[in-house]
Amino acid sequence: MIKLLNPINLKGDILEAGAVLNLGDLEEKIIQNGNAEKYIPESNAENSLNDLSELTKAQLIEYAESKGIEGITDKLSKNEIISRIEEHE
Repeated sequence: MIKLLNPINLKGDILEAGAVLNLGDLEEKIIQNGNAEKYIPESNAENSLNDLSELTKAQLIEYAESKGIEGITDKLSKNEIISRIEEHE
C-alpha cells in the first residue's frame, strides 16, 4: 500500500494527495518518482505480538523505520525484529 504525496493522473482519473492505494506493481514506480510513500495501515501496525507476527519481514522493517527504530536490517530474523519493536514501544 502507498500514500500519495502529490496528486497523480491514473488512467484519466486524478487521485488526490493523501489517498491510500493498493496498486500492486505500479507502487514502486510511483514511489521512485517521489509521488508516494509506503503505507502501513494502523490496524496492521498495532504493537501486540499477534498483530506483528502477521506482518511480513519487509513490512516489519518498514514499520520499525517509520517508528525511528535504528539497527533493523533484513539480516535479523523476524522474531528479532519483533523483539526490538516491542522493546522500543
